Amino acid sequence: MRNNLKNIVKWHRAQTIALILTILSLIVLGAVKEYNKSAGYDSSIAQLACVGLVGFSIGLVIVSTILLTVALTGRSTLLATIQTLFPPTGLFLIFSSNSRANRVMKNSGLQPGLFGASLPANYKTKDEFPSSPTPQFKIVERTQEADQSRMIESMASQAASMLSLDLESDDPDAIVNKVYDSVVDLVFARPNPFNNSEAPHALLGSLWGSQIVRKFNWYWADVVVDDRVGEIAIISPNREMIIFPLSFTGACINKQCICTMALAFDMLGKGNFSEIQPNSYENIMLNIHHIVPPYELNALG
Repeated sequence: MRNNLKNIVKWHRAQTIALILTILSLIVLGAVKEYNKSAGYDSSIAQLACVGLVGFSIGLVIVSTILLTVALTGRSTLLATIQTLFPPTGLFLIFSSNSRANRVMKNSGLQPGLFGASLPANYKTKDEFPSSPTPQFKIVERTQEADQSRMIESMASQAASMLSLDLESDDPDAIVNKVYDSVVDLVFARPNPFNNSEAPHALLGSLWGSQIVRKFNWYWADVVVDDRVGEIAIISPNREMIIFPLSFTGACINKQCICTMALAFDMLGKGNFSEIQPNSYENIMLNIHHIVPPYELNALG
């Protein structure tokens, strides 16, 4: 808290200095123009220097304002604002979610990875349900913008098209199995439609999440995790469970965890999580593991 207060004071001072510098630069620029008129000649070099100073000052104002915003409200709020004002950047922010989540996992004492993808270094399981407590995160929901909702739908539709699937008529279980197969193909670098995709985790994660929403009546949401990281999630109707489809899919592709998306879908269908209390926001992907893993991460290098 103390460090954050220092940052607020520091960037507020920087913003004030930048504003003063901008005003002074504009005054100097106006004075140079008036002097040129009265002297009867044009000092283009002086004017150019003044214009450069004005540009530098305005840039300083923008940078200091951004940094002050981060200090006051947190980085996730800034990202959400950028995403609202400039929708095309939303896809970039989704694609960059991996690195942001990685940093939080490291700070939380978890292995480098993504939400729902990693466990503490001493976390061992012998069956589908670990016996030791699941690490919990503070979850704050935000209303998802219409542009982002359309973007997720678009990515799910694109992934379905690449897999020759029909989102209206094909069974959700069959679609999830296709997504799982594609992720495993990417893990083993086997030929598949997503080999040349810039963000396969966003496409396949959107398609996987959309099928959970479709079959189990979950909903998409923007969330802030531990007051530090903005993430895209799907949440069960009574908020018992939460999954981060894009991040988890990215972790699987990046060989940070074994892909359990098909197993999770099957377990949800069997009602294996009925004991979880409402509003728990339990990240169930931390608890789902194959009794006999379909492949070994160590063998992949």
